[in-house]
Amino acid sequence: MDIQTAFRSSGDFDTNTIIDGTVFSIAGETIDTNLSTFGGGVAGTDGITVPAVAGTEAEIDCNDLAYCFKTLVTASGFELREVSFFNGGGVLGDQSAPVIIAGPDTDLSGLVIGSRADGRDLWMIS
Repeated sequence: MDIQTAFRSSGDFDTNTIIDGTVFSIAGETIDTNLSTFGGGVAGTDGITVPAVAGTEAEIDCNDLAYCFKTLVTASGFELREVSFFNGGGVLGDQSAPVIIAGPDTDLSGLVIGSRADGRDLWMIS
């Protein structure tokens, strides 16, 4: 599932908002056809194990927008799961990154940032 943004999110999310990219069939069964994985292995001089991240079913084309998805610091209890964000403008780690999540008690899981859900169109992070 590919969603293309033509706007930036306003960041006006209520507390305890959940955005979950899990895809279901009409019968209510979870669809999990994307078998790609990212990363995994060992990193750093301490040899820390880094688990692989599974590719997602849903992806959002940020359409070269900086912060195409951004929450405010008041968005407590915000959850974002199982979505890939690709084609973002800005630079990771700064105020114009494609995805900026702020607020206390945030839960982020199963996210892929900077790549298509199946691993195509990777862009380098420096």
